Amino acid sequence: MSILNNTITLRLESVTCAQCGIVFGLQDAFLAMLRETGAGFCCPNGHSLRFGESTVDRLKKELAAAKRQSQQYERWYRAEQADHQHTRNRLRAVKGQLTKTRKRVAHGVCPCCNRYFKDLARHMAGQHPEFVQAAQADHGQ
Repeated sequence: MSILNNTITLRLESVTCAQCGIVFGLQDAFLAMLRETGAGFCCPNGHSLRFGESTVDRLKKELAAAKRQSQQYERWYRAEQADHQHTRNRLRAVKGQLTKTRKRVAHGVCPCCNRYFKDLARHMAGQHPEFVQAAQADHGQ
């Protein structure tokens, strides 16, 4: 809006009433505010009008949805981290048990009956053939 020689110049945008079809003008800054806020207004014949969901409301909804999604991903990530740590702990325990068993076998202690044998291979083949077969199957022999 400018005043020049006692003349006021307004920039208007045309709006058509959705109910009665009348075309009327609104100042562009006011019209922009109505579109942004979603506030209601009336045509010259008194019909209530509005420009649907405001940009601010739409962006607030999108932001809230993005926050919810981000929180869900964060929960999934933490659960996966906990599962991964649990699996690593289990793996470490199994490796420890395997190392312990290998050392005992290397020293001649039977893993099945916990007795010492000078010739452990012969004892295992004769007394625990199912264990030997299972071990061979595990190693692809």
